[in-house]
Amino acid sequence: MQRMASRIPAAEFRCLGDAGHIADVEQPAAFNTAVLSFLQRHFQAH
Repeated sequence: MQRMASRIPAAEFRCLGDAGHIADVEQPAAFNTAVLSFLQRHFQAH
């Protein structure tokens, strides 16, 4: 996944501890924090 993310412009790789294939269900708070942080950095209101 890190290699794939490095080839996609603006992509970021995050590894969430204690999560498997369904990170949004297994670690919802960490998942939401990562997604919201990404969105805030890349899609700030003008």
